[in-house]
Amino acid sequence: MASSPWTVIDSAEDAARVSQALASVTLIDRTHYGGGDMEQDGNADPAAMHDRLTDMSEAIALTSLLLASSPHATERAVMNICANGTDNFEGGTESSRDAALAQGFTINGLVLGQDAELAQYFRSSVIGGPGAFAMDISDAKDAGEFMTRKLVRDLLASAPADAPRFRIE
Repeated sequence: MASSPWTVIDSAEDAARVSQALASVTLIDRTHYGGGDMEQDGNADPAAMHDRLTDMSEAIALTSLLLASSPHATERAVMNICANGTDNFEGGTESSRDAALAQGFTINGLVLGQDAELAQYFRSSVIGGPGAFAMDISDAKDAGEFMTRKLVRDLLASAPADAPRFRIE
């Protein structure tokens, strides 16, 4: 029997166990890519280039499968797609996004960098569903505050229709 990709965290011990497991994961070594724009010098390694593609459509499709397989009932299922560029895989995001929305999922966009065109792309081609939003973060040092604001926006979007509404800056 395959193990579930879901983990319930309902105690401090559970949180510590999950935190330890995450801390022990081996990260992908990307130093051999040389950093920056690999096409600058005309010597781009095609295998490395494939690894750098932004396939948001696949991320949405996989997340939809995970949300649909959740053993826990929820009134609102939300996925957050985070990227610093547009989907550059064949087909784009629209079909995966539309399929996720048809299942009742909400897709939020987390835009890395302050690029108005990228933010507009997220609004038109990535996000959707009840309470969906796109936010941008311009500097990694602001990630903690950014994630707090994102969580508050998610919680407010889940609030009952008659609950008091607040504006998040």
